[in-house]
Amino acid sequence: MKQKKAAAVTLFIFSSLAQAGVPNYNYSRNVDIGTLGSTPYSTTATVENNMLLHSYTFDLASASKIDFTLFNLEPELGSAIPPVPIIATFYDINIFDSNNKELYEGVVTDKWLYGSTKVANVSGELPAGENYYLRIAGGIMNSPAPQLSYTLNMVATPVPEPESYALLLSGLAMLGWRIRRGAG
Repeated sequence: MKQKKAAAVTLFIFSSLAQAGVPNYNYSRNVDIGTLGSTPYSTTATVENNMLLHSYTFDLASASKIDFTLFNLEPELGSAIPPVPIIATFYDINIFDSNNKELYEGVVTDKWLYGSTKVANVSGELPAGENYYLRIAGGIMNSPAPQLSYTLNMVATPVPEPESYALLLSGLAMLGWRIRRGAG
């Protein structure tokens, strides 16, 4: 019985020491920004690592057109002969719903000279709801002291509901009828 306890304690100590020796990279980050609205949300993130996986969870109070723009703050290094990137950074951004279903895939809208991501954008319309999230995946190649940095700008512009358009059109029709009736 004492041998089993001693073995369990030894295993616990060894596993604790083994875990302490594993580097703790901060490549993963989850941020809940609350309700996203027409006031822009902006943040800058930097990790001392060769990869990152960040997510920004947000809610929408009303149907909105959303726009997320990522700016890569790490310029690439390259060689003109042959034209290849020596240190290259790449980013991928996507929007998901609370069921982890991809709703919109981002695109790289601008690149550095040798092909690294400079600006990435994702946008689209979403109904009111909770727990949407933007996922940012990034990586850097061939860097002796890897560092990934980006600035993210997020904004949601409310989109009128179809009922609002119907109400506006009926109001304009009534106004036109009244003007026409008064003119005649």
